[in-house]
Amino acid sequence: MSTLAGILAAIAAMSAVAALFYADMLAGADVDRRRRAIIAQAPISGEEQRRIWLEQMEERIAEMRKREQDRNRRRPLKEVLEQAGLKWSERRFIYTSIGCGVAVFAGLVVMSINVAAAVLVGAVAGYLVPQKALDTLRARRVREFVADLPEALNLMVRGVRAGLYINDCVRLIVTEMRGPIRDEFQRVADAQQLGATLAEAIEQMSERVQSDETRFLSLAISIQAVEGGGIAEPLENLANTMRERVKLRDKIAAMTQEAKFSVRILALMPLGALALNYAMTPDRTALLWTTTLGQVSMAAGALWMGLGILIMNRMQKI
Repeated sequence: MSTLAGILAAIAAMSAVAALFYADMLAGADVDRRRRAIIAQAPISGEEQRRIWLEQMEERIAEMRKREQDRNRRRPLKEVLEQAGLKWSERRFIYTSIGCGVAVFAGLVVMSINVAAAVLVGAVAGYLVPQKALDTLRARRVREFVADLPEALNLMVRGVRAGLYINDCVRLIVTEMRGPIRDEFQRVADAQQLGATLAEAIEQMSERVQSDETRFLSLAISIQAVEGGGIAEPLENLANTMRERVKLRDKIAAMTQEAKFSVRILALMPLGALALNYAMTPDRTALLWTTTLGQVSMAAGALWMGLGILIMNRMQKI
């Protein structure tokens, strides 16, 4: 009987100890749960909030770049001409490309180059030369737009602080500014008149003028439209950031100008030497394009010169 009583007493003591440990475990788990809830509700520090905001911006900009690349693969020729600032029709550009190829073909035939080779070179030139010219015009127009964008944003900021509606500020840019910035904001104003919101119109502009500055502007307008609040301060900060980016880009261009000039000089030296030799000894120099061996030598030289120019361009890019 005493043995049974001892066993029951031991079981009761163990149960009491287990209950105490279990209560402590529940209390600890409840404390941890409350601590996590408090941490989740605690305000994030300014630096942490800035880091999270920058990560979100980088992700959205990467998505915008990928979407732009996908659209560029199937973008109509008419839109490409508009991006370059050319008021040409598609037919005029095609005729210009054909004329460029025919001119190169005729020049090679006059130089007694093989007809098949002249056709091939003319076809390549008729495609690449107008495309390169179009890309150059597009890049120049984007640079002009980006250079004027900070001033346009400051104009919007001053208008908002003066009590104007944001749509009136857009029309103010159209009235006061000139060049590509005026044309693009005119399209923004037209899109708003057709029922598009400011965020949608700016996003369409960022697809036409593909640069980091227009992507930043599109994201800033979209975030302001969702979260609300004043738009003057974000636009002012964005304008200051863009102005600093332009200064940094100009500084880098000045530092790399010597390398770019060297690339141009080295690229023109073989052509200058060829022209000089032809002026001094035309019969001997003409063997380069009138004989098979000379044509092969010229093709090999052009290939190696092109590779050298490509490598030097990659070396001087930052």
